Parts: sequence; structure tokens; C-alpha cells
Amino acid sequence: ARSPSNHTHVISPNAHAGHTTVTEVPPVGRPGVVRWTMDVELREVRDFLAGHPPFAALPESVLDALPAQMSTRYVRRGEEILSVGRTNEDFSVVRTGAVDIRDSAGVLVERGAEGSCLGTMTLVAGDESAFSVTASEDVLLFVLPGERWHEIAGSNPLFRQFFLGQRRDRM
Repeated sequence: ARSPSNHTHVISPNAHAGHTTVTEVPPVGRPGVVRWTMDVELREVRDFLAGHPPFAALPESVLDALPAQMSTRYVRRGEEILSVGRTNEDFSVVRTGAVDIRDSAGVLVERGAEGSCLGTMTLVAGDESAFSVTASEDVLLFVLPGERWHEIAGSNPLFRQFFLGQRRDRM
């Protein structure tokens, strides 16, 4: 999460003291992005993903490694996550909150909630977004770099097929 000073809090275990340390760092790169560093949290992310399609179909080794390759992003209600006509380089999964997905005319195409996947349309086709995604509630996203998404989709046909179907449904 982000503090009022726009600094990012990085949570990390403190092995010497036997407790968790929260460190405030200045914003760098994408705002609101926090790297997971605790095994318990990674396991919770893994279990969350496993409970939503298409992650449950991934091999255990891929599913187990996935959380450590993800970051989190907090988005306030009303903020745009993806914009029509813009490229996208990340794959996101809604952990908490809700989003509105609208076409270029502003028509509501879908309401996304916990477990909804975002950014796949541009990753599948490699083009600019045909949709805007706006947080209709405060949202916590799990974010995977697009290049890693492509690696997983390339070696797991059912995973990729899920998103091709999602693309057809939204179009």
C-alpha cells in the first residue's frame, strides 16, 4: 500500500529479530507497486490464484513459482488502470475490489471482481487496448510482467486458450 506521503512500504522478514520489518521507500517506477518477500504471503497468493481459472490448470511448479514473480498494485476508486488506445505491458489479476471494463464508446462490457484478469487482450494480440478499465472500488491487483505471461501462455496451451476465449467474448 502507499502511505499518504506517496512512499511505498516494502514488507520484509527480519531474520535476526524474528519479526517483520516495514520500510518506507521513495516512489520509483510504477506508483503503488510492492514486491512480495514473505513465504506466508507468497503461499496465500498462490492459493488465491489456484482458486481461479485458468491458474488451477497450470502445472504445480509453474503455479508455485508465479507469486514470487508478481508484484502488487493498489488503485483508488475512479482511477483508470488501462486506457483505450494505449499499449499494455503487464498482466493483472484483481485480488480485491471491482473494475469496470468499457469499450471505446464508453459502453460497459463487463464488471470485474476478485479473480478477474486484466491486460490480456493487448498481450494476446500485441496491439493497443480496445477497452478502458477503471477501478469502480479501491482495487488491489497482482501484477505479472507481460514477458513472463507470454512464457507461461506459450508453454501452457489451456492457459492461453482461456484468454483467447475471453478476448472473443469481449469483442
